[in-house]
Amino acid sequence: MSTSLVTYPALKAGGHSDEVAIANLGGGRLTRKDLTWVKIPLGGVTRWSWTHGGNEFSEKEITGVVVVATQEEFNLWPYKVSRAGSQPYLRSLDGIVGYRVGDDSGELDTSVIEAAKNPDGTYAWEKIPYTRWVDRVPPLAKPSRVIGVLRAGDTRPVFIQISPTSLNPIRGLLNSLDVPHYRAVVEFGLEKKAGKTADYSLVTCRYVGTVDQETGDAARVLNGQLSPVVTGSISHVTVSDVVPF
Repeated sequence: MSTSLVTYPALKAGGHSDEVAIANLGGGRLTRKDLTWVKIPLGGVTRWSWTHGGNEFSEKEITGVVVVATQEEFNLWPYKVSRAGSQPYLRSLDGIVGYRVGDDSGELDTSVIEAAKNPDGTYAWEKIPYTRWVDRVPPLAKPSRVIGVLRAGDTRPVFIQISPTSLNPIRGLLNSLDVPHYRAVVEFGLEKKAGKTADYSLVTCRYVGTVDQETGDAARVLNGQLSPVVTGSISHVTVSDVVPF
């Protein structure tokens, strides 16, 4: 299947871009909270639900061009149970070097973290106990990545923060593509899985086809505009750097 710019108005001249968004924000910097996020549901639910522009959406699948596919990153959160407004304490973009990006260490033992500190102020990620299995206790540092999908007819992409349990299907799909991700049309669904303590929702993905070269070139530009916005910063985290859920 090959589709064109007509199908994806956001990729046409005058379509959505970071310049348009910034203009509508009064000249402010585009941040993660200005984007449309779709949360992976809890409890094995197999429908996507999100809100945009005051409208509610509920879909079995999200299908479109993968305009953004960030690398996997690792975040060490200060609390075992997530809290609204909390921020990562440490972050690594490669699983090797860690950076302190937050102030609140919460339930973390900072002495074992500081023991892994490098002379330049970064951290040896694998030397921090929270980043690996210790005495059958799973690591608290969780990997994730962001996928941005532009659906046909939409003027803005939707973004999915991929959880650790769904990384393998995404990784497998991206590794199998014979075109850049921004030329691939992919269908993302949800599958109910039984966990040790509760059911959970696993992200599924299926390659559908490609867009033409012109559409792909426009999608590549959009990728360059939006990827820096959703990629985790290694500087001090601000409220705008946190996904709003």
